[in-house]
Amino acid sequence: TELPLSTIFGNASPAKRMQTYMKLAISVPWIRAAERVIGGLFASVDWHLEDGADEEIDDEYAVGMERDALALMENPQGALPIGHKLTRSAMWRLTCRHLGACGSAFWFKDQMNPFGQTKALLYVRPDRMTPNEDARGNLISWQLDKTPNDPGQTLELDEVVQFVFEPPDSGHFGIGLIESAL
Repeated sequence: TELPLSTIFGNASPAKRMQTYMKLAISVPWIRAAERVIGGLFASVDWHLEDGADEEIDDEYAVGMERDALALMENPQGALPIGHKLTRSAMWRLTCRHLGACGSAFWFKDQMNPFGQTKALLYVRPDRMTPNEDARGNLISWQLDKTPNDPGQTLELDEVVQFVFEPPDSGHFGIGLIESAL
């Protein structure tokens, strides 16, 4: 009784397909119900961070860089001066929702220093990302918010964390559950 998935895609771009997947994940009641259960479990999973010697990093851990990493994961947007800040569980839940529906999810490493440490993690919807490739089809960077009239902003590979649900057979976006349902 729902929208026949096979009729909605045609030759749509990856961004347009992902926009459709996200709309379906929210508007179709049974997909939304399943996503709530899965996303809720994913966002509330017990987790911990360990150093290279398998020692758990916690609030009493003495080394600064590792404690910074723990603080970043617990409060990924705490260093942002303005705007709506996502908590760890909200960011993980949003990541899980788009990862399952679209096959990919992205975090942007904001305020990264020359050593690769970041002060904040920003969530980026997967439909906003366009891969930049070399002549051989290798991913060399990402373009954020590229449109026919705007080149968008180039993001280097080390500035982006991409999560894929299932690795793609071709291209750079993962395969999500809605695409698999086709």
